[in-house]
Amino acid sequence: MAVYEESEDEQPDAADAHGEQRDLRLPDLQEGQTLEASSVVPQSHLTEPPARYTEASLIKFLDEKGIGRPSTYNTIITTIVSRNYVTRDGKSLVPTPLGEVTTQLMKKNFPDIVDYAFTAQMETELDEIEEGNAEMVAVLDKFWQGFSRELENAEVTIGAGDFRLPVEETDIICEKCGAKMVVKNGRYGKFAACPNYPTCKNTKPLEGERPTEAVAAEKIEKKAPVVADFKCELCGGDMVQRTGRFGSFFACVNYPTCTFTKQKNKELDVPCPKCGGKVLIKSGRNKTVFYSCERYPECDFSSWDMPTAESCPDCGKLLFRKKGKALLVCHDKACGYRREVEESAAAEKGE
Repeated sequence: MAVYEESEDEQPDAADAHGEQRDLRLPDLQEGQTLEASSVVPQSHLTEPPARYTEASLIKFLDEKGIGRPSTYNTIITTIVSRNYVTRDGKSLVPTPLGEVTTQLMKKNFPDIVDYAFTAQMETELDEIEEGNAEMVAVLDKFWQGFSRELENAEVTIGAGDFRLPVEETDIICEKCGAKMVVKNGRYGKFAACPNYPTCKNTKPLEGERPTEAVAAEKIEKKAPVVADFKCELCGGDMVQRTGRFGSFFACVNYPTCTFTKQKNKELDVPCPKCGGKVLIKSGRNKTVFYSCERYPECDFSSWDMPTAESCPDCGKLLFRKKGKALLVCHDKACGYRREVEESAAAEKGE
């Protein structure tokens, strides 16, 4: 009080919330005087946590840390949402229990990988590789030396931790063992499962969720294999259509006992110029397209240029469309016929 001075902006007769005038100046007080409390108003002032990230604020944070780039921001957000690491609450991104547990596991077992500085440095090194200022193998080797050790250690210790997802109980009682069933996530969504698994393997669909069996049946029905009209050349079994990293192909139903496969080829509506058989559209290395006879190796016809249904006006043989060019040519060297074609007309014919 010895240093208290009333400034000019402290209005002595300011109005209170009810519009009544009140004196803000200190009253005349005496040393040792007892003051009575007119009222006690308890108030709690806690430090507010940081606001949840929104998509915009998360992108801004990543940009400040040098992580990612505009072309990858959308992929980052889509990935963490689709894998159920976060959920959207309005505009906010809220971490799920799965996301929190995954983050704890990564921090404990791969601290270098989830470090902001590592990710930013890796972005820089990738740019240097693109610009020719760094060798790809050297950069990957440097990364792998530390990561391989962490990976080996994680394979041993990751199951021994105390990280567990919280169990969500339901009101459904397992009719087999009497336990309260819990919510589980499967390939086809959420379902109720007995907590005593594997002793009790009872499961039930949840209200509002489609039955797991029905969804599975639909997927199986949609993915029913297409049976080819030819048999396996090794064991005589049926050949069914499969899909691999390079597209569709036919494989023996007796896999893995029989590993015979055959490329699935489209047909070109043009007869083979040598034997009259069907011409197949095939893919070679680096997905380059070429054309060959279905009767290979009996018929050795093969061409990079596409056979057409048009005949050469000079010699009567088939004309070929030159690969990558709007040009029709005759493959008979003695003839040498050539004619340019319009791109639009070629496109209409599927060429």
